[in-house]
Amino acid sequence: MSESTFESALSRRRLLQGAGAVVASVGVSPWLAESTAFGAESKVGGTIDFLSWQGYDSPKSLGPWLKANGVKLKPTYIATHDDIQAKILALHGGKGYDIITYYQGYKQLYDQLKILTPLDEKKIPNIKGMLPFFKSNYRGFWVKNGVRTAVPMYWGALGLVYDSKAMPTAPNSYDILFTKKLKGAVTVDDDPVGVYTLAGHTLKINVATMTQAQFDKISAYLEKLVKQSKGVAPSYGDCAKRIADGDAVIGWPGWAAQVGFAAGSGNKNVKFVLPKEGGYAYCDSWAIPISNDNPDATYGYINNAISPKVNAAAAEEQILGGVTSAGAVKYLDKQTAALYDYKNLNNFFAKAPLYANPPVKSSNYITIDKVIAKWQEIKAS
Repeated sequence: MSESTFESALSRRRLLQGAGAVVASVGVSPWLAESTAFGAESKVGGTIDFLSWQGYDSPKSLGPWLKANGVKLKPTYIATHDDIQAKILALHGGKGYDIITYYQGYKQLYDQLKILTPLDEKKIPNIKGMLPFFKSNYRGFWVKNGVRTAVPMYWGALGLVYDSKAMPTAPNSYDILFTKKLKGAVTVDDDPVGVYTLAGHTLKINVATMTQAQFDKISAYLEKLVKQSKGVAPSYGDCAKRIADGDAVIGWPGWAAQVGFAAGSGNKNVKFVLPKEGGYAYCDSWAIPISNDNPDATYGYINNAISPKVNAAAAEEQILGGVTSAGAVKYLDKQTAALYDYKNLNNFFAKAPLYANPPVKSSNYITIDKVIAKWQEIKAS
């Protein structure tokens, strides 16, 4: 499968490129006892072959459990989300990779490819302590037809980021992007599926089920927006830097982590907001692929990762993401805790839903390769 054809809606390598260091410094001892609980009940050991984004192995927060249980983590880092299915399928049913993560938009594809292993929730007791929303079968992203194939790990939303010094009043609508005042002051992120997903949400269109007419409508919206912008930023980190440096006033799609990116560049005035139209959310999850040959250690690793203190520490160590453990919220630092309203998550996800990617193949809907090709055309124009 072509990497360019199946590019992730939120390519983590691109998101972090040029972002600067924004990770929190976390110690080991506060959660060491908690992180070893599962290991004391299970026979774990050996090596866990890890296949995901660099950084998602969270060495500071997830490392103590490995050390306490004599487990070695052998990471293979991906450059695009599609490295995951490509590498697993290349094994032709053989063993090799024990744990992966996936953005919810890939669930349908992974089901079609049959690369996910059904999970035994009894071996992940910390699922019971997850926030109700993430224990649900929301759109079948984690649990479908009673079968769980994923454990949500981190999440967030995309809307707008802006320089609050230049814009003292938070923008309350995406319409502001097209005003004469902001001509040349807008920066757009180079994220093909992401821009189509957010524009689609704004126009009340689900990108997973786009007709040709709907696709044309979103494309026209994006063409107009790119003409209004200062240019397309190669990464979310670069977008944040442009705003921090004063080269742009507002960024679209905006991501909460860009607030930290900009602060790392010296500008603490950059803010994130979901306008009245809302936005769209993302959620990355732990999963066990069919190539797993060390299930006991893998289950223990996942169970530890969603324990309250570890989940909180990993979210801070990562990219200012949301946590999925109910008990983790109280352990978050003020900056990370303030990003999302954990008491009203159902309302939040109603305003910023989780979407599936456009299909790989379909006779009824626009496919992902057409989305990516059209975005390249729009950028070039």
